[in-house]
This record gives sequence, structure tokens and C-alpha cells, in this order.
Amino acid sequence: MLKKYLIYFYLAIYAILSGCNVGGNGSNASQNPVPFGSAEVQIGNITTIPADNYRNGEYSTVVISNNADSDVTLQHTQINANGLNQNADIVSSNIDLSDCLHIGTGKSCKAKVLTNPTLQSYLLSLTFSDSTGKEYTASQIISTNNSLPVQAGFIYDATQLSMVGKTRLSIPFRLADDYGNVSVTINDNPIEFSCNQNKHTKNTLCTAIVKNSDLTEDETQIKIISYNSSGKKTSILALGNNQGANIITSGRNVVINPNDGTNKQTIFLVNNGVVNATNIKINPQTPVTIESVTCTSTLAPNAICSFAVNVTGSILSGQSSVN
Repeated sequence: MLKKYLIYFYLAIYAILSGCNVGGNGSNASQNPVPFGSAEVQIGNITTIPADNYRNGEYSTVVISNNADSDVTLQHTQINANGLNQNADIVSSNIDLSDCLHIGTGKSCKAKVLTNPTLQSYLLSLTFSDSTGKEYTASQIISTNNSLPVQAGFIYDATQLSMVGKTRLSIPFRLADDYGNVSVTINDNPIEFSCNQNKHTKNTLCTAIVKNSDLTEDETQIKIISYNSSGKKTSILALGNNQGANIITSGRNVVINPNDGTNKQTIFLVNNGVVNATNIKINPQTPVTIESVTCTSTLAPNAICSFAVNVTGSILSGQSSVN
């Protein structure tokens, strides 16, 4: 369900994703989709970060894995939010890569993703290099939502639980009450998780990290369990280890300003699954226009494509949809 935003002197465009029926119109394609990143260095998947009642300085964690034959060193970090490359100050206020400046071969590190509801969704791109100068790219879409529902004592997004094509999945969740104890299990076996400042108080942000080695069955049951004076609460998430397509987007609430056709913004679509995403379509609603489309009706695994959204009209505020 979409939450309506009224932004004065702006037009908010909501990009709605439904299965694989999202993307670009092949008849308007100007170039082929490009690889989302190298297979050797990966940023693990991360579900939408619950941003309601966030606290300054809090963070989730996402795992960066080096599967290359050599150690790699971070060379460049870029954040693209709603089609715009952000400056260094914005980058540093959203991602802390201090533990990932150098990653040994076969090793991994954890980057801190700082909660920032103002960006809402962005494409994080990292460039690493080895001792020979060979470069490796790694990209991931990071998103936040300040209106996720409470589910059995916890706040999280259960719609993006995919391990497809990745070795790690981060699941940020927020505590909806004060708890004396919290645990996370997969098929009743404890898994790694941590909470900010090691606290279990109301609104604290925590992150569970699922490894692909945790997936021993076709369907995996994740349980977030808490205890307080009211008793035990258990929230159950179903993680399917299906080998399908998985489309995510870099733009959910895109602000066009001014709305006179001079400020187009680029939206990225990513298939981080292992099979083709098919039947992709973009259907703009007036006064939204679509241009510079690199997407076709099919998006290959580990590929990224884009399209630009723009607005021409006299509407000062409102909303429209790109389906």
C-alpha cells in the first residue's frame, strides 16, 4: 500500500514493483543493460531498513565478500539517489566503510549503513582493485521506509527476503517494545544478529545476517524471538531459497523539482536473481514522462538498466505512479 505524500512545489513519483513486471519498454531501449557488478566482489542483499523513530548515528550492517583470487582495496565509493550522484559529505553520512578498506581473498567485512530517511532509496556502487590494478565493482540498492507495520513485536520488511545469487542477506528490524532478551534463529538454530549499542529497548534497530550455508532446506523459517514482562513474542519470516529473478529499484519516492521538464532523474532497476526477469514494462501516468530507457522487456541476472523520469505540467503537488 502506498503512503500518500503531499510535497508543496514538488511532484512525488512512486515506482511500484510487482514481481518481475517492472522495468523498461523494449521499444524505447537505447542501449543494453549493463552488469550490476562483478561476481568476485559482492555486496550482500539487505532488506528495507525500518526508519520510523530512527535515532541519529544508528546503523544496519551489510556484508561485502571478496571471492576473487587476490586481496582487494577500496578505490571509490558512489551513491546515486533518484538519478543524482551524491557528494562526498552525503556518501560519508550514509555509509561507513572503515572496516572494508582492504579485504583479503576469501574474506568478508561489514559495512555500516547509517539510517537516513531523507534519501529513502539509493544505489551504492563500490570499486575495488587488486595488486595488478584489476578493478572489481560491487553494487547494491539500499532503501528505507518510515511506515513499515509492527509484526508480532518487531518492525521489518518481509517482502525482500531473497538470498538469490548472494552469499549473505541482512535483515534490519526494529524493536516495537522493551525486551529483556532477543534472539534470532533459522530452523531453530541461532544465527548472527546485533542491536545498536547492544540494547533491547523500544525502537532500537537490530540486524540479522543470514549466510547461504544456513539454508539447508528449500524453505527456511526465520524466527525473531523476544521476552519481557508480557511474555514471549515470536515473529516468523519465510525465506525461500528459490532460484528465480529478483527485481529491486533505486527510486521509490522521486522528487521532481522544478516540474517544467528540465529536471529529469534516473531510476535504476536491478535483477539480483539467477534467471532472467521477463515481461518488464514501464507505464507512466500523466504528467510523468519516461525517456533515456536502457531497459528491455528482459533483464538478465546480475544486470542493471535504467530510465529517466520527468514531469511537464503545472501541477504544484501530488503523486503519480510508474508501474
